[in-house]
Amino acid sequence: MSDWHTPGGQLDPLKVRAAYPILSTTPGGRPLHYLDSAATAQRPKAVVDAVSNFLLTANANPHRGAYTLGGDATAAYEGARARTAAFLGVPAEELVMLGSATEALNLVARSWGRANLSRGDVVLVTEAEHHANLIPWQQVTREVDADLEFIPVDDVTGEILWDRLEGLLKLRPKIVAVGHVSNVLGSAAPLAQIAPQIHAAGGLLAVDGCQAVANMPVNIPDTGADFYAFSAHKMGALFSGGGLWARAHLLNEMNPIETGGDMIREVRLRDATFAEGTQKFEAGTPDASGTVALAAACDFIDDLGREQIHAHEVRMLERVLRELPEALPDARILGPRDAKDRIGLVSFSSDLVHAHDLATILDRRGVAIRAGHHCAMPLHEQLELSATARVSVAPYTTDEDLDALFDGLRDARKIFAR
Repeated sequence: MSDWHTPGGQLDPLKVRAAYPILSTTPGGRPLHYLDSAATAQRPKAVVDAVSNFLLTANANPHRGAYTLGGDATAAYEGARARTAAFLGVPAEELVMLGSATEALNLVARSWGRANLSRGDVVLVTEAEHHANLIPWQQVTREVDADLEFIPVDDVTGEILWDRLEGLLKLRPKIVAVGHVSNVLGSAAPLAQIAPQIHAAGGLLAVDGCQAVANMPVNIPDTGADFYAFSAHKMGALFSGGGLWARAHLLNEMNPIETGGDMIREVRLRDATFAEGTQKFEAGTPDASGTVALAAACDFIDDLGREQIHAHEVRMLERVLRELPEALPDARILGPRDAKDRIGLVSFSSDLVHAHDLATILDRRGVAIRAGHHCAMPLHEQLELSATARVSVAPYTTDEDLDALFDGLRDARKIFAR
């Protein structure tokens, strides 16, 4: 074990917290208790240093300059791609580096979807999907007159009813698009179980992995996915960054949806020949510094230990699930009731205190949580909720953070019970 761990091998969040400079700041004059990592994780100093080093020593345009600095930039960029690919367990030549997971999911829908879907074909998603894994399929199915169908959720807990999948697969969907981990429910999709069923029905599996890769061990080949998208900023890298892994034969069959410099082999006045592999999807100047940051984030996560991160977060979630109903007795908790079945977060509502009011009251104690529909409006409408409050944990979450959370919940209860 490294310096980040206790003698018993558990992650020590106090030691980890020291690696994040922002966590020692006092926004509004209050100590920061950051419980919104599911939206954006904080950046460790190691990531900031890696970006600074690149900008100060190798700042040039990758793939273009025939001079030493340009070669250094290309080596850093492609090295970062290879490091990220190794983190995910996939070949580097199958990993497209993009600006976000949203861009990656749109690439699947707008490139593969437009080329392979036609009138009467079926696309299957869950009712719990993040908008980024729903709206692109809404648009593409509308354009080609295909059908969009849904795996339903439980009306009370919101949990996805995976037992309905077998019946829906009789529709022979061309593609099934699901989140690896729901950003509202915290539950993980049984990808290894459903992938063979989907493939047997003749479909492909596209996965939004944003909430998974930072909080649990993920080896993409083990999931059975055909497409897998992820986001850099949820891993502690920069806001811009993320990627799409796709099976090599699928990438070869897909056309780019953005065109310009660097994604071409040859350009003539009236036509062009595109580059092969991942490069044809990376038009324009690549975000080299963002990719370097992503690789540094992968290094830092592996240094902490993905199993250890997950185990620490489960311990934090166990306490949230146990003490949240004590601090706010009318809380309606969405998703699994066992912390071992959750990844990174707990969403809840209260008839006593609206989620936005709750977030405002907690902010007075320096507690940062998320309030709203979390880019999952259809799920909230299905559950007849206008908004929920979401607490999300990370390797740097401490018991003191949760103490402040529960104290704030008790304050809110007193205020609105008057």
